[in-house]
Amino acid sequence: MVITQTSSIKHFRGTYIPPDLKQLQSLQDLIEQRFRETREPEFYSSSLNISLKRLNRLTHYYHQKTVYQLLQERLHQEAELLLKHTTLSAKQVAFELGVCDPAHFSRCFKKHTGMSPGVFRRQGVCI
Repeated sequence: MVITQTSSIKHFRGTYIPPDLKQLQSLQDLIEQRFRETREPEFYSSSLNISLKRLNRLTHYYHQKTVYQLLQERLHQEAELLLKHTTLSAKQVAFELGVCDPAHFSRCFKKHTGMSPGVFRRQGVCI
């Protein structure tokens, strides 16, 4: 059996893929498609026809994170990409990601990275 690691989920080639892993891959695909539109974990669980409690158990088992934390992580990754590769201001990035309060966005960004969006941009300018 050959096992490869992709997106922190193990994929089995040429063998049976457990339903749990299929559900997690579906969740990751759905998050990638819809993370800008909705951040409600209930949306993702209902879209996958699985209870939120069960989905959180799966994500915690494989990722050590809840669905909400995976969503926040994806938003943060997108914020970093926008700050590094665009000329959008931190306020514009916040609005682009659907965060209505730019100050809240900056506080959350600083809490996650240890630096403000402006400092982050200056340290990793790739424009």
